[in-house]
Amino acid sequence: MSAVSLALWAVLATVISPALLADDAGAPCQRSASNTELARNPAEQFVTPNLKRFYSLDENIKAAYAARNDPEVVALATEYLNLAMTYRCNWNYGNAVHDGNRYLGLVSLHAGRVENAARFLELAGKTPGSPQLDSFGPDLDLADELLKRGQTIAVEHYLTDVKAFWRLDHGQVDRWLAAIAAGERPTLDKFSAVTNGPWMTAGRLFDLAWPEFIVLSSLFAARKRLNSKPSYVIVASVIAYGAYYLFNRAFRSVMDPLILTQLARHGPTAAWWALNLSSVLVVIAAPVLAVFGCLRIWYRRMR
Repeated sequence: MSAVSLALWAVLATVISPALLADDAGAPCQRSASNTELARNPAEQFVTPNLKRFYSLDENIKAAYAARNDPEVVALATEYLNLAMTYRCNWNYGNAVHDGNRYLGLVSLHAGRVENAARFLELAGKTPGSPQLDSFGPDLDLADELLKRGQTIAVEHYLTDVKAFWRLDHGQVDRWLAAIAAGERPTLDKFSAVTNGPWMTAGRLFDLAWPEFIVLSSLFAARKRLNSKPSYVIVASVIAYGAYYLFNRAFRSVMDPLILTQLARHGPTAAWWALNLSSVLVVIAAPVLAVFGCLRIWYRRMR
């Protein structure tokens, strides 16, 4: 498709997208029901082909965008927004509003239509949120690119809207807004907000300290029976850290998809918390069992 045709696609999408976001106040929103495809989280038997399409479009758009197929991105994103108006009570509605407009904005940037892209960014910010957006936060690639191009007003409006639903930003959105107000151009990256939060910092400290804490605790408990204490500490530490990280990687590779599925479909419900807590407890137990086994072997060697 030519650049002129692509630009026309972008103009058309600019006209279509706001209409797709208009709320039909007369349509019932069955947020608590599960016996219809229009519910927030329909039971499996009510997931129609149309609803399956709605769930799959985000990955399809992502693949088209990665392939630099901008006309396909526009077509899929517009379809995503159309379906969002049908499933406006669905848990995925907020994702569709945000990402449908975000991808249209990115395509507009490819076509050199910066003002259209800024408009799409503001529309993306009008999402009510979703289980993913509320926790992990939105992708900020469009906002970051527009900020580099001097579209500060649109970015400020967008970030202000984002604050309303992103509960785990750890104050990063406010820091970005303050920096922009001061004339700076910070890099907008949702992962910086997640990884720099106090809980993530505490988690990294725990990763470093927990295996060694188990080793030193075992050393203290068995101090009267152990010989070659320095050698024991070295060997037990290697085993404890090895078990912790290897078991963490293996177990999380199995559990993370289940946890993310629960988060995507239901938010942080009891099932989500149960899965997350069980994975944490099992991983924490790994160095305990490893050090216990090391201690038993050490006793046998001493006999």
